[in-house]
Amino acid sequence: MENKSVVFIAIPTHDHKIDVRMANVVYDRSTKDHQVIISTQNSSLLAMNCNNLWCEALNSRQKLNARQLHLKWFAMIHSDVIPEPFWLDKLISIAEAKGADLLSCVIPFKSPDGITSTAVSKHDGTGVLWRFTQTEINSADIPETFSIDDVYGLPGTPKKLLVNTGCMICRIDQPWSDEVFFTINDTITRQFNEYTPTVEPEDWFFSRMVAEKGVRLWPPRPSKYCMLVAAFLVHDKFGAKLETRYPKPYEHH
Repeated sequence: MENKSVVFIAIPTHDHKIDVRMANVVYDRSTKDHQVIISTQNSSLLAMNCNNLWCEALNSRQKLNARQLHLKWFAMIHSDVIPEPFWLDKLISIAEAKGADLLSCVIPFKSPDGITSTAVSKHDGTGVLWRFTQTEINSADIPETFSIDDVYGLPGTPKKLLVNTGCMICRIDQPWSDEVFFTINDTITRQFNEYTPTVEPEDWFFSRMVAEKGVRLWPPRPSKYCMLVAAFLVHDKFGAKLETRYPKPYEHH
C-alpha cells in the first residue's frame, strides 16, 4: 500500500443523511488501486460545505507530504449519487489517460425532461448558453469523454464547460489548487420591466474558475459511471428531449 497514491473523497450533505447504496460502494468498493481519506461535512450552506471539504483536503495534503505521501486527487460525490463499484479507479484512469486535471460525470436531473447539470458558457466565457440533454450526451456526435474542444472543434474557444460536482475528481496537487474555491452568486436582474432572480451555482462557479486557470475539463457520459437515486435516471424511460433546451437563467438542480 505504501506505493499507492492517496485520494481524498469528499461527501457534502445538508441533513446528515447518505443513501445506504451509495455508502456501500463509496466506503467499501471505491478503489483497488489507491489509499483513500473519506470525509463528510454537513451544512445547509452548500458552498461553505464544499469549501470546508476542499480546505480539509488541502490541509491533509500538507500533512501527507510531511510523511512522503502524495495526495494527488480530490474526489467529490454527492449523497444522492450511487456510483458503480471501483468508480474512483475508473475515473482516475480516464483522467490520467486524457491528461485531464478535472473529470466530472454528466449527471441527469431527477426530473423527466432529459436535461443534465452539465452546460456550456456564453461566447465570452460568462453566463450559460445551454445545458446538455441526455440525447445530446449520448449521441454519436459527442465522444464518451469530451472537452470543450470536442464540442466546438475550436481549440482556444473562450466558451467553457460548466460541470457538476456530483461525481467529480480534481487535481489537488497543482499550484492553482490553492487558488480555487466554491461560491454561489445570486442576483436579481430587470429586463422589459420584469424582475428575475438569477444564480450561478457553486459547481459552475468552481468549474469556470478552474477552466480560467488554463485547466481542461473532461466530462464522461453518465450511464456507465453513476446513477442518481431516482427513477428518472433510466435514460429512455421517459424519453429525453431531442432539442437543446435553453434554460431560464435561474434554473439549476
